[in-house]
Amino acid sequence: ALNDVNTIDLGASTVSGNLSVTAAGPIMQSGAITANVVGKTATFAAGVGNNITLDGANDFTTVKITSGNDATLNDVNAINLGNSTVSGSLGVTAGGNITQTGALAVTGASTFDAGATHDITLANAGNSLSSVWITGKNVSLTNTGALSLNASTVFGALGVTAGGIITQTGPLMVTGAATFAAGSTNNIILADSNGFSSVGITSGKDVILSNAAALALSASTVSNSLTVAADGDLTLNGLINAGAGGVTLVSNTGAIINGMGSSRSITAASLVASAVEGIGSGNALRTGASMISATNDTLNNIEFENTGILTAGVFSNNGSGDVILNNYGAVTTGLVASSGGAVSITAHSPLTIGAGGVSANGNITLEASASGASDDLTINGMVSSSNGNIILKAGSSIILGAGGSLSAFGTITMTDQLNAPVVTVPPGSDQTVPAATGNEVSSNDTVVALKTTEGTTIATVETTSDSDEKEDEERKKKKEGGEQTTDDKKKEAKVKNYCN
Repeated sequence: ALNDVNTIDLGASTVSGNLSVTAAGPIMQSGAITANVVGKTATFAAGVGNNITLDGANDFTTVKITSGNDATLNDVNAINLGNSTVSGSLGVTAGGNITQTGALAVTGASTFDAGATHDITLANAGNSLSSVWITGKNVSLTNTGALSLNASTVFGALGVTAGGIITQTGPLMVTGAATFAAGSTNNIILADSNGFSSVGITSGKDVILSNAAALALSASTVSNSLTVAADGDLTLNGLINAGAGGVTLVSNTGAIINGMGSSRSITAASLVASAVEGIGSGNALRTGASMISATNDTLNNIEFENTGILTAGVFSNNGSGDVILNNYGAVTTGLVASSGGAVSITAHSPLTIGAGGVSANGNITLEASASGASDDLTINGMVSSSNGNIILKAGSSIILGAGGSLSAFGTITMTDQLNAPVVTVPPGSDQTVPAATGNEVSSNDTVVALKTTEGTTIATVETTSDSDEKEDEERKKKKEGGEQTTDDKKKEAKVKNYCN
């Protein structure tokens, strides 16, 4: 043991047992210190106002700093840190792994550098660090309170657990998987130009993640909200659970991709998704949300398969792709639009088209699928296809409500009462088929009369048949002679107004 009432400078030294150095001034060195016997510890105490600078070619086994202001440690091999208290900053550099057997209490910034091939494992629950710089392969950090992460490079996996908020002051470059846990009452704000490859949130309240490249989002749980933005594809590789909170996903230059196959990828009260090259295109995002809005700018589709009663706020595909929504539950829409593609909305059921309406360049298919319940398709906004057809289907009734209208470049086909049972009459039987209820239908099952909710007919649709071309020719000839055409007779006999 060495004790000095002033500053002490350590020359080249080799110690086969424990080393203890206490000074009333700074502790420094002018020669390498070797104290590397297994199970032995080097302990340094300089007081709260004095620095400890041991940056030579040292070889320690375990080091404790019981007091010191700014402390610098260098080891040519691995280093283990025992219980240490540093009132200023701590810097540790090693040519091997950095580990600990005691808690670290550091008031200022901490820097740990193990190079690209060695691990840093500082997972003691008693650590009290304020901010950390990291260079290492696989890194594990645990902190009892809030933690700020400074610019760091991790060549393997990164795991950070804190008992307070997790923030950053510089970008985090992580080659492997990164996981963060702050508890259900603490936020995680990592909004710098990060270089993550994969991120998972074990726990957090309000979480914000930004990435300067493509990102894989693994299983994550937040108690309130999760916002993730990536400059590239954003792939969902695990269940994101926000409970009664909200999720916002943004791909600034790429697509939002379902990496979960047929499994659910998001559970939340609300979901907002924005991308440039598709959202669930070709492999729909499986979600469980009560409100969803989605916007895509250039390529590919917006595709969702959702479970639960859903308000579809804004579904807007501004590119060449389609909008496809399949919901296991009732759906009410806000605004749905596809500038260059088609729109398909299926509810299991009913389906209500809101005042924002539905517009598409291609076909529009709206279906309140037959579930045996009240499976009405209600249209309260404009449904317009500029270059396609409109197909409407309902297990119960198709209702054109206040503000509802239909406009198509092609044909409008409406089929309702799909819940009605199919009746088979045996040959020779004197049974009769009961009269159908609901909208008037023609022989090819297309609706002829549309009703308001009060049962008043507000529009009729004339169905077409394969003989249209012949009838057109006949109409021209007979109108020249003032005769009633087959088409006129057909309208009288076939097109009816139906009211309850």
